[in-house]
Amino acid sequence: MGNIHERLALPRPADEASARIGTRLGAQIVELFTFTNRAHAELSCRWTAFGVTVDTSPARIPMAWFPWSFGNIRPDEYMFIRNAGALTLAPDDPRTIADRGMSSVVHIPVLTSPGAPVGAICAYWSSERRSWDVSSREFVCAWARDALSMRR
Repeated sequence: MGNIHERLALPRPADEASARIGTRLGAQIVELFTFTNRAHAELSCRWTAFGVTVDTSPARIPMAWFPWSFGNIRPDEYMFIRNAGALTLAPDDPRTIADRGMSSVVHIPVLTSPGAPVGAICAYWSSERRSWDVSSREFVCAWARDALSMRR
């Protein structure tokens, strides 16, 4: 299965959702972020595949930067980067995606029904991928939306 970090006595909906998303996408790391306001994205949950370890990364990231100015893309878009190794994890942090042992990444906005972004899914793969299964987007967004809505 995988590792759920910051585990409580019982799995939280975000823990379960991130594990389901990781399994569905075949990813090694999945992070769910909540957009608490227009200024910051906050880490809600991180899941890693069995055997993958991750140093802690910032729990709060400015939206103007998150990740790589993700806060500025349209809510119905996503960002897939097949060779993301050189990108940094956070502003003023020299660690890169490659330092985590990851190569490819997808960042997907999670929307409420009317279409306002409430969070994001960030999935990482250790080997470079040429693409990701776009047909999985609706499943993983629905799971993340449900988990993030229970957190609010």
